[in-house]
Amino acid sequence: MGRWRFILVQLLVISAGAVAQVVELDKSDVPVDVESGVQQIHIAQGIDPTTMVISWLTPNYTAPAPASQVRYGLDPDNLDWLITNQDAFTYTIPAGYAKQDQKSPYPDYTSGWLHNVELRNLQPNTLYYYQCGDFSILPSNGDDYPYTPPTGRSGTLFFKTLPAVGKKLKEPLVFGMVADIGQNPDAQRSVLRLSQNDPALILIVGDDGYADCVGTLWDSFLNMLTGVSSFV
Repeated sequence: MGRWRFILVQLLVISAGAVAQVVELDKSDVPVDVESGVQQIHIAQGIDPTTMVISWLTPNYTAPAPASQVRYGLDPDNLDWLITNQDAFTYTIPAGYAKQDQKSPYPDYTSGWLHNVELRNLQPNTLYYYQCGDFSILPSNGDDYPYTPPTGRSGTLFFKTLPAVGKKLKEPLVFGMVADIGQNPDAQRSVLRLSQNDPALILIVGDDGYADCVGTLWDSFLNMLTGVSSFV
């Protein structure tokens, strides 16, 4: 297998200033709409290069949950395959104290609808395009906008499957690793800079969002990552 490059980037959230150079992300233009629409899109490698899991959140406006649907295909203008399930769920964090030294408790928190759809029988080392959401909800005016309130669907995104095991590569396979991210503008810029190396996979380890049991901080952390996590 060709030469592998490993990129290790540790983000230290400090008050002294920015950690990384500011680099604009031009591969994926995925704005974050924290009030409506499909949010927190992230993909995860399955058990092998033929599977990929697409995950996202839709706000908890109504019950029952909107459908968990993914359209995907090899052509962004022809997403020929549709996977649907009804396994969306929510979770609740009861009121309490995020840290023992806090003087006031955080309130009850109930998440939005969490969706997970597994795509199977994919071809290794292949570029796929996809949309996720509930396709029974018609898009609002401006269909090219990536999010359609109130639940809707995402715009067209993409991912590339990993090469098959034992397959000789023509180009280096780039992996990224990031830890202790936190969530502030410096952390976001650093993650976007990591994506500029065109990684095939990013491993996020330990001390991610520093949410400390506050559900809204988990939401803001995953929204911060959406511009990268929706395609890597």
